[in-house]
Amino acid sequence: MVVQWHELDTEFHDLELGDGRRTHRLIKLVDDLSAQPTRSIPLACGGWTETKPAYRLLDNPAVDWREILDVHTTRTVARMAGQAVVLCIQDTTELDFTTQPGIVGWNGSATRPSTGCTSIRPWR
Repeated sequence: MVVQWHELDTEFHDLELGDGRRTHRLIKLVDDLSAQPTRSIPLACGGWTETKPAYRLLDNPAVDWREILDVHTTRTVARMAGQAVVLCIQDTTELDFTTQPGIVGWNGSATRPSTGCTSIRPWR
Protein backbone atom coordinates (compact mmCIF):
# COMPACT_ATOMS: atom_id res chain seq x y z
CA MET A 1 0.00 0.00 0.00
CA VAL A 2 1.48 3.31 -1.08
CA VAL A 3 0.21 6.58 0.40
CA GLN A 4 -1.15 8.77 -2.40
CA TRP A 5 -1.15 12.61 -2.56
CA HIS A 6 -4.85 12.87 -1.61
CA GLU A 7 -4.17 10.68 1.45
CA LEU A 8 -1.31 12.85 2.72
CA ASP A 9 -3.84 15.33 4.12
CA THR A 10 -5.06 12.63 6.50
CA GLU A 11 -1.54 11.33 7.06
CA PHE A 12 -0.53 14.63 8.65
CA HIS A 13 -3.97 15.71 9.89
CA ASP A 14 -2.95 15.63 13.57
CA LEU A 15 0.29 17.52 13.01
CA GLU A 16 0.29 21.04 14.45
CA LEU A 17 2.84 23.23 12.70
CA GLY A 18 1.23 26.49 13.79
CA ASP A 19 0.14 27.47 10.27
CA GLY A 20 -1.85 25.58 7.66
CA ARG A 21 0.58 26.72 4.97
CA ARG A 22 3.37 24.81 6.70
CA THR A 23 1.30 21.64 6.66
CA HIS A 24 0.53 22.18 2.97
CA ARG A 25 4.25 22.72 2.27
CA LEU A 26 5.13 19.55 4.21
CA ILE A 27 2.62 17.54 2.18
CA LYS A 28 4.07 18.94 -1.05
CA LEU A 29 7.62 18.12 0.08
CA VAL A 30 6.68 14.59 1.13
CA ASP A 31 4.96 14.04 -2.20
CA ASP A 32 7.98 15.34 -4.14
CA LEU A 33 10.45 13.20 -2.16
CA SER A 34 8.21 10.12 -2.35
CA ALA A 35 8.01 10.40 -6.13
CA GLN A 36 11.82 10.52 -6.40
CA PRO A 37 13.26 8.96 -3.23
CA THR A 38 16.85 8.77 -4.46
CA ARG A 39 17.02 12.44 -5.47
CA SER A 40 18.26 15.35 -3.41
CA ILE A 41 15.71 17.92 -2.20
CA PRO A 42 16.50 20.37 -5.06
CA LEU A 43 16.19 17.65 -7.71
CA ALA A 44 13.03 16.13 -6.19
CA CYS A 45 11.39 19.55 -5.82
CA GLY A 46 12.09 20.45 -9.43
CA GLY A 47 13.90 23.76 -9.13
CA TRP A 48 14.94 26.60 -6.87
CA THR A 49 11.44 28.12 -6.75
CA GLU A 50 10.13 24.92 -5.12
CA THR A 51 13.32 24.13 -3.18
CA LYS A 52 13.60 27.41 -1.25
CA PRO A 53 10.22 26.99 0.54
CA ALA A 54 11.13 23.39 1.36
CA TYR A 55 14.37 24.48 3.03
CA ARG A 56 12.53 27.30 4.84
CA LEU A 57 10.06 24.73 6.18
CA LEU A 58 12.81 22.41 7.39
CA ASP A 59 14.67 25.30 9.01
CA ASN A 60 11.56 26.61 10.81
CA PRO A 61 11.73 26.18 14.62
CA ALA A 62 7.99 25.36 14.65
CA VAL A 63 8.69 22.23 12.58
CA ASP A 64 10.05 19.35 14.65
CA TRP A 65 11.11 16.26 12.71
CA ARG A 66 10.24 14.09 15.72
CA GLU A 67 6.60 15.24 15.60
CA ILE A 68 6.42 14.57 11.85
CA LEU A 69 7.91 11.10 12.35
CA ASP A 70 5.59 10.37 15.30
CA VAL A 71 2.44 11.23 13.32
CA HIS A 72 3.66 9.28 10.29
CA THR A 73 4.58 6.26 12.45
CA THR A 74 1.16 6.26 14.13
CA ARG A 75 -0.60 6.33 10.75
CA THR A 76 1.68 3.64 9.33
CA VAL A 77 1.01 1.29 12.26
CA ALA A 78 -2.74 1.88 11.84
CA ARG A 79 -2.52 1.02 8.11
CA MET A 80 -0.49 -2.11 8.85
CA ALA A 81 -3.04 -3.30 11.41
CA GLY A 82 -5.61 -3.71 8.64
CA GLN A 83 -3.39 -6.00 6.54
CA ALA A 84 -2.88 -9.75 6.78
CA VAL A 85 0.74 -9.47 5.63
CA VAL A 86 3.07 -6.47 5.67
CA LEU A 87 6.40 -6.41 3.86
CA CYS A 88 8.90 -3.94 5.27
CA ILE A 89 11.35 -3.60 2.41
CA GLN A 90 14.47 -1.50 2.85
CA ASP A 91 16.56 0.14 0.10
CA THR A 92 17.78 -3.17 -1.27
CA THR A 93 16.22 -6.43 -0.21
CA GLU A 94 17.05 -9.87 -1.51
CA LEU A 95 14.29 -12.43 -1.80
CA ASP A 96 15.27 -16.08 -2.12
CA PHE A 97 12.77 -18.03 -4.24
CA THR A 98 15.10 -20.97 -4.92
CA THR A 99 12.98 -23.26 -2.73
CA GLN A 100 9.75 -22.16 -4.48
CA PRO A 101 10.04 -23.39 -8.08
CA GLY A 102 6.27 -23.44 -8.63
CA ILE A 103 5.48 -19.75 -8.12
CA VAL A 104 2.97 -18.79 -10.79
CA GLY A 105 4.11 -15.87 -12.97
CA TRP A 106 7.70 -15.88 -11.68
CA ASN A 107 10.25 -16.36 -14.42
CA GLY A 108 13.35 -15.59 -12.34
CA SER A 109 14.57 -12.99 -14.84
CA ALA A 110 15.90 -10.70 -12.09
CA THR A 111 17.60 -13.50 -10.16
CA ARG A 112 21.36 -13.37 -9.64
CA PRO A 113 22.92 -16.68 -10.71
CA SER A 114 25.56 -16.57 -7.94
CA THR A 115 23.04 -16.51 -5.08
CA GLY A 116 19.70 -17.43 -6.61
CA CYS A 117 18.29 -14.31 -4.96
CA THR A 118 16.35 -11.43 -6.44
CA SER A 119 17.28 -7.84 -5.58
CA ILE A 120 14.41 -5.41 -5.23
CA ARG A 121 15.07 -1.68 -5.27
CA PRO A 122 12.50 1.12 -4.86
CA TRP A 123 13.86 3.08 -7.81
CA ARG A 124 13.87 2.37 -11.51
